[in-house]
Amino acid sequence: MTFRVGRVASPLMLVALIAWCGGCRQAETVTPLSSKESASSSLFRVQTNDVVLEEGNRGHAQLLVAPQSPWKFNDAYPTKLSLQPLNDQASIALMRTSFQEKDVWVVDGNVVVDVGLLGVRLGTELVAGTFNFSLCRQEQCILREQAVSWKVRVTQGPR
Repeated sequence: MTFRVGRVASPLMLVALIAWCGGCRQAETVTPLSSKESASSSLFRVQTNDVVLEEGNRGHAQLLVAPQSPWKFNDAYPTKLSLQPLNDQASIALMRTSFQEKDVWVVDGNVVVDVGLLGVRLGTELVAGTFNFSLCRQEQCILREQAVSWKVRVTQGPR
């Protein structure tokens, strides 16, 4: 299932919209750091945001894929994000490591996946994975597999 929404002013507005659309969640203390472009080509750009999360709290990070004109995201293709599992000593826990097309939001032509996190202990982790998707223009569609990654730092919350 995909959701389509009218124009969004910026990636930060997109993050706010996703948080709002996600419904009520357990208290989250997440500080997204500035978005970074982790991959770019003439076909698309990938943005992720490094996150600071307090120990014991839930939060989330977003992966955004923006097709470059004239390309458009193909929501008929089975989109998939697969994250590498973390070891038992990791400072975070991933709520899930596999995301399918039902977990993908399409907003203003951009593709967004929301990744749930839990701050387990103080430290920094690299979340890495592979995003499989399709782009189309006029009569041509192509498949892409893109490596993605971002950092999550767990800090001590107020005591």
